[in-house]
Amino acid sequence: MSFFKMITTEIDVLLTTIRTIEQGKSADSDKEGKEYFDKAAIVLLHIEDMKKLSVETNDPVKISTEYGKVIVKVKESEETKEGIALVPVGLWANMTTGDSVQSTGIPLLKNIPAKIESTDESPSDITHLTSA
Repeated sequence: MSFFKMITTEIDVLLTTIRTIEQGKSADSDKEGKEYFDKAAIVLLHIEDMKKLSVETNDPVKISTEYGKVIVKVKESEETKEGIALVPVGLWANMTTGDSVQSTGIPLLKNIPAKIESTDESPSDITHLTSA
């Protein structure tokens, strides 16, 4: 790990799950395949958040919430604002959203307080997630 990454700790964000066309199409074909992994095991961040973490596209990052944590690849997105992290729905998002439905009957999938940090660990694969 580079010295700069060592001194950059983490950022606080609001995590929101999203549906993407790419993730949806790859889920229909093979949820255990590389294409689905590449489209769903990601977090979309604003370029300024990526700079704070000293990460570039496809670098691994760890997302932690009160519900759990997961390692995914980061992607730059012009569709999000600074301080907002977008994660496609799927197993990777599920690791951070929890199962509480509170009084609505719908799980909390938007505006979840989260921390994101750079890491040298590999993104969590589907086998690891389903055996946890």
